[in-house]
Amino acid sequence: DYDPDLLDLNDTMDSSFAAGVIALPFPADANAYFVGDTGHAALDGGLIRFRRTFANIPKPTRMPTGSENYSFPGFTEYGWGWAGWTATFENTSSDREISAMTYTWPSTVVTISTSGWGQNSIIINDTVFINLSYTVSGSEDIYRVSSSFSVLDTPSASTIKIDLGQSFESQQSLTVIEGMLRSSRLDTRAATSRNSPTFTENVYILPGVTPGVSAPDDISLPPVFSIMDITTGAAVNVASWATRPTKDDYKAMIANRELIVIGASIEKWMGNIIKKTIKTIRAV
Repeated sequence: DYDPDLLDLNDTMDSSFAAGVIALPFPADANAYFVGDTGHAALDGGLIRFRRTFANIPKPTRMPTGSENYSFPGFTEYGWGWAGWTATFENTSSDREISAMTYTWPSTVVTISTSGWGQNSIIINDTVFINLSYTVSGSEDIYRVSSSFSVLDTPSASTIKIDLGQSFESQQSLTVIEGMLRSSRLDTRAATSRNSPTFTENVYILPGVTPGVSAPDDISLPPVFSIMDITTGAAVNVASWATRPTKDDYKAMIANRELIVIGASIEKWMGNIIKKTIKTIRAV
């Protein structure tokens, strides 16, 4: 007779007896855990048909999952110092004309050449605002860029490297139609919505089997990334000297292309196996 209580969730398939069947159609597996009987159907002669399922705990996975618009923190020169409110001002902004742009496959990094350099020098991790239109070899389409970028490198006094975010299938020549670059050592920006690559990590956990997890309550989730004001402990949307991470910390995260957590959850996968999902996005 069919007994729905014959097996408990988490019982293993280490033998036909343990699996509650006369014979196994494949080799026994002590790492396969009972996750349930499904598809019950009555047959003639008082018989019943059903599917008995055992599952291994899947290995963790981490996959790119596209991109999305996300509200990233701003940063400011203002902050709370030990002697009171302080601010740092270094030079005024200056404009330069963009005269050329080169691309080396297969990256998304371009080298921008400028003229009318002004009095300010530009250094790595500076933020520049670029308003630019250009074409790609073999195409009549005109691409337009109008946004702020972090400077990745300064090969010379008149060239900088930025991550344009545009990738091509092969080496391409880029022709500048017109473009201006504005730099300012007063390094501030408001919180901003930007499109950036996302990644999803799935970790599978079986309480009582996975080391360190005896019950679902033992599963911990990473907190969503936030900027904290050290004077109040409150979450804020602008990084400064008075936050953790600081403005410089967050700009280093951008330069290092670090991933920040934007969501985490747990849900039932099969039987007692739980799936923990962590979603991250590249800092911008």
